[in-house]
Amino acid sequence: MTPITIRQGAHRGPRNPSAVEPPPRTVRTGELAVGGAPERLAIFGLGSCVAIFIGDASMRLGGLAHASVPAAVRRSRGTRRCVPFAIHELVEELEALGCSRKRLGAKLVGGAHLLHSRGLRASGEGASASAWAGKLGGRGAPLGARNVAAALLCLGRKGIRLDAVDVGGSASRCLVVNLDDGLVHLRSSSSGERFL
Repeated sequence: MTPITIRQGAHRGPRNPSAVEPPPRTVRTGELAVGGAPERLAIFGLGSCVAIFIGDASMRLGGLAHASVPAAVRRSRGTRRCVPFAIHELVEELEALGCSRKRLGAKLVGGAHLLHSRGLRASGEGASASAWAGKLGGRGAPLGARNVAAALLCLGRKGIRLDAVDVGGSASRCLVVNLDDGLVHLRSSSSGERFL
């Protein structure tokens, strides 16, 4: 599967590349973390799972979830492994900290199909979450594509703005989110290093 990349806004890069920063807080499968500047959150080895970052730039607060299944199944029901449940929890925690849903923006990463490289490739600005979800397929689609579709549908239903997407492909990814500016530093073996 070839990656889909959507970016809105200009490439900014890190604020001060020479500054020594403490290590980021790692978010593992089925976990989520919410925090504020100057904290950083990270996911390492993201394959078919999806990383969902939701943040309020004006408050310099954000959260990152690492979800692995697109819908509630017996063993994942009510857990943060389930994409919709993880998004619901992120939004609730951010709103409890004073964030307004109107100011929340999302960045979605992952959903790789590690055993197959054929897929959808597109880029552009202003795409709606539900429009992308419709292109990713249904039950017969690979797990990564179903995770991405579930995340896009849930974000759309909650009215969360989609700021950036880097999904699909056949390579795993690592990412670090800087909560100071909401910038996602992304690395993958197939497309190198970039910022969302």
